[in-house]
Amino acid sequence: MIEFAIAEAKGRGIKRVALTSNAIRRDAHRFYERRGFTPSHLGFKMALK
Repeated sequence: MIEFAIAEAKGRGIKRVALTSNAIRRDAHRFYERRGFTPSHLGFKMALK
């Protein structure tokens, strides 16, 4: 699915794709890095009561 999405983006002239992944998902990070993704930022969130 990732390869399809990248191919679609390229075909439409899109210059960058991005995704989010939970910080504890190290296996997922390796998976994405093997496909050419690079870490780019740190995110924050806040639960509201």
